[in-house]
Amino acid sequence: MKALIISDDTSTICRLDDFLSKQGFGTIIYRWLLKALDNIEEIRPDCVIVSSSEYPRHWKTLVQFLKSGIGGEKIGIYLYEPNPLSEEDQKKAVTLGVTGYITSLEDDELNKTASSIEAFFGKTKIDNQIITTENEIKNKENAAPLSGTGHILFTNPVSKKFVKGSFFDKNETQITVKLDFDDDIKNMSIKTLVPDFTYYYANECKNITCRLKEIMDINGEQLVIFSIEN
Repeated sequence: MKALIISDDTSTICRLDDFLSKQGFGTIIYRWLLKALDNIEEIRPDCVIVSSSEYPRHWKTLVQFLKSGIGGEKIGIYLYEPNPLSEEDQKKAVTLGVTGYITSLEDDELNKTASSIEAFFGKTKIDNQIITTENEIKNKENAAPLSGTGHILFTNPVSKKFVKGSFFDKNETQITVKLDFDDDIKNMSIKTLVPDFTYYYANECKNITCRLKEIMDINGEQLVIFSIEN
């Protein structure tokens, strides 16, 4: 079985990697949450641990995306959060269906997490798999990566479905993207506000507010232009 660790802190990564390996998981490590999200369908993890304090806005998007079933039907989702979540975030975590929390990396806390994982999967032993890393996956997928590539994600404010795609171009006033789920965008009218548009490009992950500006079909590919509000 596979476990996905999402954190940019080396000590956190090492501790969780060691813990999950002892639980019998093969581990996959990502430092960029949106890049991990973009590969969820291929990774198909059985368990995900994300450092929610490092990604205070994006962890909710990740959990929603995991719960959509794209990465698998049954995924254990744990938030590593050494500081208490706000009351609002606690309610969101419950609503979204987070499996559990890791409040520290001490032995007692990790032992509790091990029991939670066993209970979630209904088994006391998890088959081992080869440990891999983000760079190894990247090398397999992108032997010759194209310049200008990136990833985008937002929630369609009309249908409430996730819309996922690739970054195409951006300037100070607008961003152009290629969408994976191009049928869903047709539910949106021109000037529809998208308040939480996330994009990853050139090792940078940002949230912006956009408005739908134009939809173009070019040689069978759908390009969508959004005007940037902030």
